[in-house]
Amino acid sequence: MKDSDHSWIIRFPVFLLILALILVPASRITALKGVEQQYFSSASSCSGFYRLTKNSADVLFLGSSHAYCGFYPQELYDQTKIRGYNLGSSQQSVMLSRAWLEEALRSQKPQAVVLEAFYLFYPMGTEASVHKALDYMHWSPVKLRTVLRLAVKDPVTYNPSGFLLPLLRFHERWKELDENDYHYRALMEHAEFKGYSPVGYAYGKSGYMTLDKAPAQDEDPDFAAIDPAVREEFGTIASICRQNGIRLLLVKTPCLTQYWEGGRHGAAQQLADQYGVPFYDLNTKELNTAIGYDYPGDSGDTMHANIKGATKITDWLGGILTESGVRGRTDEQWESTRRFCRSVEAESKIFQGKPQ
Repeated sequence: MKDSDHSWIIRFPVFLLILALILVPASRITALKGVEQQYFSSASSCSGFYRLTKNSADVLFLGSSHAYCGFYPQELYDQTKIRGYNLGSSQQSVMLSRAWLEEALRSQKPQAVVLEAFYLFYPMGTEASVHKALDYMHWSPVKLRTVLRLAVKDPVTYNPSGFLLPLLRFHERWKELDENDYHYRALMEHAEFKGYSPVGYAYGKSGYMTLDKAPAQDEDPDFAAIDPAVREEFGTIASICRQNGIRLLLVKTPCLTQYWEGGRHGAAQQLADQYGVPFYDLNTKELNTAIGYDYPGDSGDTMHANIKGATKITDWLGGILTESGVRGRTDEQWESTRRFCRSVEAESKIFQGKPQ
């Protein structure tokens, strides 16, 4: 047999290598970046987490946008020296919160985990939100298991190939690519807020609940049913935390009555009680008064806290964490970002008036 007959043995791997060198960067460009403003994106949030020194995070925050707009790691550190990182993502389901908890435990040993409660009542977010949560997670057994579980739920929407190479799913995004897509490496370098999204404007006075109109705690908890699959995922999160000696806290950040009523407080409390997890609903009159939350002035929109509100929420939460035994320490990773975060807060052009 001629040597040329074996040339395919060399050419084929070379072909695969060239193909990968083309497809992988193209996938990074077309993947959804989750950019909400210049200081927050899913890409930077995830990449910032992977740059943390091993076993340096004392607290992890999980949940949807209610989490990444409500829990401010730099504020927590400045007040208590507790080192936190926010792994919240847009419409993050409890299933995805579990995935990020499992992934985080591969490199971190947190003393506490704070799960925001809003997505207890939504089995899954949009397809785009799932990609924002998973596309920047490193490939690991955790990611593989999660992708395969999603494929079982819906093999068309969550085709594993779309997570392996986002280009296969988002090839049509070429029409809408912007500067952030082409400069994604630079975007991923800026995670000074450690997963927190600094919303700096007040929404307004109309439509907000008052202390006299907080969600009723005596409503029938069965009215707001929690999907069995969500209950199972929450139970798994509770079990993981228990097995690793981690304190799990369930917290609902302040939002409009219309988004947190119909027995949701009672249903969340019932679930938390089932697994022995403390539940703090900051929409109740008692806790709302304790943190001094002013809905018009401290909210960025109808559902999320602005930076003033997040500061109040985080300061109160810092007290709860400290009382429960969570201890921090001075760490250059948080020391080095203090000045940047405070300078952003001071930029009146960002924190005055609602953006267009």
